[in-house]
Amino acid sequence: PPKKNPYLDYPGERAKPISDQIGIPSVLMTHLDVVNKNSIQNVPISKHKNNFPLIVFSHGLGGMRMQNTIQCEELASRGYVVVAMDHAFDAHATFFKDKTFADFRSGIEGKVTPQEFWEIRTPQLETRAADISFVLDQITNHKINGRNDFYQSIKTENVGVFGHSFGGATAIMA
Repeated sequence: PPKKNPYLDYPGERAKPISDQIGIPSVLMTHLDVVNKNSIQNVPISKHKNNFPLIVFSHGLGGMRMQNTIQCEELASRGYVVVAMDHAFDAHATFFKDKTFADFRSGIEGKVTPQEFWEIRTPQLETRAADISFVLDQITNHKINGRNDFYQSIKTENVGVFGHSFGGATAIMA
């Protein structure tokens, strides 16, 4: 039978940062490794359609790329290619293929004035918008270079971006 994608990568490593972020005991997060998505791994792209529209998801501060999976799967079920990334240091945890780790560092300690708030948050929004631009550039480059059928099938002329909380602000900035 086809294998469903797990909800989380690195569930053991993510449990504590998630529980710290939302303020619950980490023991309550120990079964995240048994939660599966509805999407299936390694399914070939449909040969019946060649121009799938692209949508990018941006998580909120302390969030993660998998947090809105149900929305991403719904969009994918309607013919969209949906891409989500962790914004390093804004996500509760980002795990890289080389086994390095970026923890959440985007909290603001204590009270700040509105001016101080925007002096902190505006550069973050610019970085997050650059993250999205980088991902779109990579997809476009793979498409131009004929990387594989998946990239060839993505329509990159008009791209949608949506997000949760600070990810919504990122979508506007992008």
